[in-house]
Amino acid sequence: MNLKDSFLKIIKNSLRTNNLQTLSETLPNYTYYPLAKDELYLVCFGYHKIKNFIQSNTLIEQEKNSISDVTLQRQYIRLEVFNYFYLNNFDKTKEYVLQFLASSFDEEMVKIFYFSCKSIDDYNFFISKTKKVIVNHKLNVQNCSKLIVFFKQNQEYEVLGFLLIKLFKNDKKNINLLYAIARNYFSLKKYYLAKIYYTKIIKLAPDSNLFLDIAILCNYLRQKEEYKKYISKALVKDPKNIKAITLLTKIDKDKSKCASNIKMLEEMSNTVEDDVNKAALFFTIANIYEKQNNYSKASQYIEKANFLKNKNLHFSIERVKKEGAFFLENFHDAKIPVSKDLQNIDKTPIFIIGLPRSGTTLVEHILGSHQRAQHFGETNYFFKNFKFFIDIYNLEKNQNILKNYTEQDYLKYGKRYMDYFSLLKNKTHFTDKMPFNFFYVSLIKKTIPHSKIIFCSRDYCDIGLSIYKNDFALNLDFAYDQKNIIDYVTAFDSIIKQWKNRLGLEIHEIKYEDLIRDPETHVSSLLDFCNLEFDQDCLHFYKKQLTSDTVSTNQVTNNFYDSSIGVWKNYYPYYKSFFDSLLQFK
Repeated sequence: MNLKDSFLKIIKNSLRTNNLQTLSETLPNYTYYPLAKDELYLVCFGYHKIKNFIQSNTLIEQEKNSISDVTLQRQYIRLEVFNYFYLNNFDKTKEYVLQFLASSFDEEMVKIFYFSCKSIDDYNFFISKTKKVIVNHKLNVQNCSKLIVFFKQNQEYEVLGFLLIKLFKNDKKNINLLYAIARNYFSLKKYYLAKIYYTKIIKLAPDSNLFLDIAILCNYLRQKEEYKKYISKALVKDPKNIKAITLLTKIDKDKSKCASNIKMLEEMSNTVEDDVNKAALFFTIANIYEKQNNYSKASQYIEKANFLKNKNLHFSIERVKKEGAFFLENFHDAKIPVSKDLQNIDKTPIFIIGLPRSGTTLVEHILGSHQRAQHFGETNYFFKNFKFFIDIYNLEKNQNILKNYTEQDYLKYGKRYMDYFSLLKNKTHFTDKMPFNFFYVSLIKKTIPHSKIIFCSRDYCDIGLSIYKNDFALNLDFAYDQKNIIDYVTAFDSIIKQWKNRLGLEIHEIKYEDLIRDPETHVSSLLDFCNLEFDQDCLHFYKKQLTSDTVSTNQVTNNFYDSSIGVWKNYYPYYKSFFDSLLQFK
């Protein structure tokens, strides 16, 4: 073996074994050997591995334009992109990514493009360019599988939907694509479209869980009879489908069946090993016992359910406090920008904030029943793009960035949020009832000056109990432990009081108990705050077929009722210390 071959062998072995010490010692010797282009690439890659990105790119720049082999040239450019990225030269990264993607599709290049976005302008640019890349290349599921997962993990449902539809056009018999499209429409809250695709899947491959997915969609869409029909179909396919059983039990109005339902569910719980399903059964049993006014038994099963839900969760109140403190400190006022060019005042967002179970769904349905308002449920759109505006996971890094932000930067962020919402004809207002937006009250007013903020308050004891006895679809890590709920309520109370003190009349508080006892007065006041004329339909919201995707789904089909006020008192003997802690806020 000659010296050149020996040199290359050492490089290859060091790369394979990740021996960075040997690589560092050996790489500088490349100048002694007449290396072919593919052999020199190993050297470039070696310098990349030892994080000498500058030397790697120096060699690449010298060689890449003289390479005749197109595949090898793309390898050089691809490595160059990664080097620029790790050097934090994001402008160069984007420049070379786009050059690469113009001629060849590569999942990793799209990811690097995404990670190079450091502002809202960057993100808008990424969306538009990535759509063009999807259109211009021949794609298949195999060369997009990782990208599909990546977009889903980062909740980039808009561009993911664009990609999935492109793939489906070339592979219309792929049932996995059909399912991915259905799930993506569901994530986008386009429930009618999601249902269409789920129905297509059912025709090809009927499955118990798919029937259940359609049933849940029907419930969101207020299609009650179809909801029951698809639950029944799910059970025909799989009589042991626990989620279907619990849903069917909840909608059974025959009180005489309560005892037999409890016995059936209790017997089933003894055979179920999966914690998620067992917890669902326990929550359902507790709910039935509560309907029988057997609060002792109900509390026992609530405890069992929460123990199973909480045992693998790791909630930390410190992060909540830290996030709250950051926004209170850095956005202590809502100085309204004067520029109008980036403000889309043709549509007015109404942010409905509050703790879970505080009446946010009720208020949303009241507003959504107005002839000029459209409801969108709980969206993540406001905080979704923080990674391109604020690094929510490394808050300390933001101080220098925020100093350089201009009025235009804030308004661009607001415009990006507004662009997510397409309103129907004659609609001028829309609701976003993500409860966690309470962190960002001042930032909301700074980025969307004409927005309206509604704060839903309710007796903390009723809120605490309602959180503790419900099984949430949202990832509420604090909801299944009494101390965590108390800590979260305490942090929330502190944050919201500070926003109210600072913003005053910019926040309209509506108390659940007052709304229930005097609907007309408080609905009128609510509409007036939102610059909406009084509409009788808002008092008859329960007659509207409005979609809903929370645990309150079935409750907002009824008129105003006060039976949920003071329910906590029935459980006081069983959760005395829990309620005593929450009573301090009265």
